[in-house]
Amino acid sequence: MANELVPVTEEVLDLVREIVEEHEPQLAELSLAVLFWKESPQKGSKLVLGQAKKVTKEYQALGFDHDFIIFLSMPQFYAMDEQQQRALIHHELLH
Repeated sequence: MANELVPVTEEVLDLVREIVEEHEPQLAELSLAVLFWKESPQKGSKLVLGQAKKVTKEYQALGFDHDFIIFLSMPQFYAMDEQQQRALIHHELLH
């Protein structure tokens, strides 16, 4: 069964914008989508906390009008403190 994707909150989007502005201003011109995985995916025996992907032609064919997508594990994200959340988002932005 596929992992359901859900929109992030405006609070998370504000955090992403803040991190871009403070640490990665070169990304300000890009269109970034940020989505939550409803369940924490696993790769082998390890939980995947996040993933960044370039929007491919397949996504574009589905009408996805962004340059990159950042996926975050909702259960893991909300189990983190703000410093850890910021670190995860910044890490994914570096991809």
